[in-house]
Amino acid sequence: MALLVAGMFAYSLSSGCYWALATDVLSTPRFVASVGSIQNFGGFLGGAFAPVATGFIVDRFGGFDLALLVTAALALVSAAMYALVLRRKMPL
Repeated sequence: MALLVAGMFAYSLSSGCYWALATDVLSTPRFVASVGSIQNFGGFLGGAFAPVATGFIVDRFGGFDLALLVTAALALVSAAMYALVLRRKMPL
C-alpha cells in the first residue's frame, strides 16, 4: 500500500507540468484548449491500451519482466520526444 501511495504521489507531482505544457509551447492562446484535449486523449488512449499490451506480453512471455522493460522504454521515448520536439514555440 505504501508503494502504491508513493507511486501515485510521484505521478501527481508531474501532472501540473504536462497540463501547463500546452500553454507554454503554443504562441497563440486560441488553440490551447484544443491541444490540451488532444494531449489528454493521447494519455487516455495509452491508459486504455496498456493493460491489453501488458496482458499480451505476460501471457506470451510468461512474466512481467519484459512488460516492465517495454514500459520503461516507452517512457524514455516519450521523454525524448518532449525534449527534442518542443524546443521552441509552435506557430499555430
